[in-house]
Amino acid sequence: MSVSAAYDKWTTERRARLRDLDPTVLRLSGTTDERVQWSRVLMLAAEFQGFARDLHDEAGRVFVKEAARGNSLLEGVLVARVGSGRSMDRGNAHPGNLGTDFLILGIPLWDALKAQAGRETTLQLNSAAEHLNKARNAVAHSNLFEIKRMGIDADVVKDWSSRMDSLAKLMEHVVADHLVTLFGISNPWSAHG
Repeated sequence: MSVSAAYDKWTTERRARLRDLDPTVLRLSGTTDERVQWSRVLMLAAEFQGFARDLHDEAGRVFVKEAARGNSLLEGVLVARVGSGRSMDRGNAHPGNLGTDFLILGIPLWDALKAQAGRETTLQLNSAAEHLNKARNAVAHSNLFEIKRMGIDADVVKDWSSRMDSLAKLMEHVVADHLVTLFGISNPWSAHG
């Protein structure tokens, strides 16, 4: 099965932008390590949220096309429903918003991730997403107390980055599996662009 455009973009364009924030390169420009890590937190949270929105959009297009089966009136109704009120359009891609948004497509995301990867792995990925978004908020709102409390350093950001890679890959798989099961299609990403 091919991968979704959202996951392909995550592994190419989005990861490339994150690699551009390599601490060694930024230190050469005179940026302090602390500010480098803050920048990496903001970019990682932003790029992961972009991936999650892209995956939701792509899955939504497949869902609408398959459910409507050529009925343009139904397609219009479904497009409006699938795209309305998405939490990630007005908030961060924290675990609660991810779960709420993918449930619109009938995907109990965290339960599906647990079934695919196991309880312990899913708890670790959920925790990493939660902490990344708390760090993002602390940096974005200049909450120095919270930033220091969280101990944001290169190792922590590297761990979050690795876990967001794992989460992205697992999300792509569970969303594809859901669409395959729901609609009896062999590859949800091949026919819907």
